[in-house]
Amino acid sequence: MRRTYWSFYWPLAVTGVTIILANQFQNGALARYPNATVELAIFAYAFSTFSVFRAALVFVPQMSNLLGRSRRAQRTLVGFIVLTGLGLTAPLLFLGYSSLGAAWIGRIFGIDGEILSAVLSYVRLLAPLVPIVAFRQYFMGLLIQMRSTRLVTVLNLLHLATLFAVLFLGYRSSWSAVETLVTAQWSAAIIHLAILGAAVRWTYQLPELEHPELTYSQTLAFFWPVAVTSMMFAMSRPILYALVSLRADALVAVASLRIAFDLAIYFHQPLNQFRNLFATFGTRDLAGLRRFQIEVVVVLTAAMVVVSWTRLDTLVLTRLLGVEGPVLRYAEEAFRILCALPIVVGARNYFHGIALARLATNGMAVGALFRVFAISVCAGTAAYFGGLDHRMAASILVLGFAAEAVVVVTFLERSGRPLAAEESAARS
Repeated sequence: MRRTYWSFYWPLAVTGVTIILANQFQNGALARYPNATVELAIFAYAFSTFSVFRAALVFVPQMSNLLGRSRRAQRTLVGFIVLTGLGLTAPLLFLGYSSLGAAWIGRIFGIDGEILSAVLSYVRLLAPLVPIVAFRQYFMGLLIQMRSTRLVTVLNLLHLATLFAVLFLGYRSSWSAVETLVTAQWSAAIIHLAILGAAVRWTYQLPELEHPELTYSQTLAFFWPVAVTSMMFAMSRPILYALVSLRADALVAVASLRIAFDLAIYFHQPLNQFRNLFATFGTRDLAGLRRFQIEVVVVLTAAMVVVSWTRLDTLVLTRLLGVEGPVLRYAEEAFRILCALPIVVGARNYFHGIALARLATNGMAVGALFRVFAISVCAGTAAYFGGLDHRMAASILVLGFAAEAVVVVTFLERSGRPLAAEESAARS
């Protein structure tokens, strides 16, 4: 089975890297604008706000994979996704267009004036993208359900190429930073949705019937805990950004943290694809899945350590992204601490996968809520005593994910089917 897992997994891991490359391309474009530190910080504030709502859709591929096993079930999922996409767009529009929303964003991040105005422009223009993101995720889940992971990767590479082309065009055409980033996001998303829809129409075949009578209430029972889980992940960064913004060197610290987080995510984002292994293959071979995942975690952690301590990170940040000065130094220091992330994220995602395969996702939500609570308390305490710098913020993020993993394991053990029983059932 190891070869089967690898054949299924590696294209999804590449897909995960393309998602992060999109962030790096955007960082690289902004780093070349005049007053790059300010532009990077503005986009960090704006995209963090947008991502809190977009993140609710992260588990839609697993939902369509696990639940969309008949035409009737898929019709239910499509209706649910329409309502969910519109429901997530509404609060973003409120934040972007209302004076109260502007006041909230300004207070949360400690910003005002032209910086706040630019952040609101991003939020207003990106908000309608949420339903498009939802259907892109839905179609990807159906392709993954068929184990067509290589096709998923090819289509994501086309999305990345479109994004890069428009970013290059915008910068070379002297568009403003907001115009360049927003146009790139919209162009890439619309083209990606179109080709995903065409791929599903031409290649999709139904699996064996499961969940043929899927209802909205069943869909909601699966979705809301995983939506909370992913939204809490998206909130981790804004909380740290908001508290780090209390420092005198706030713009430099926030910009460097965004750079470090986005570079580190290359090494732990592919681990999120472990969940698709469980959604597709189930828990019949837990020992085999665990061995495979440990091997992947070891390789990614070692690679991250090599990049950090041989100063390859400096080469990437300076030569490819144009980062320099204090932002570069702070980003390097934070990145070294983040080398522990693949270990804790890999463990968390292993237990997430078991919860998804059981369709028992409540513990995932509680774990994510606890992670945000732990990050808020630790970062708030550090900020109060003046110790919340970029290094402390990176350390707190790692500890937050570790705390989340412990909570998820606790819920699984206290469920009606403890992990030991799952292992015994897989062997029998």
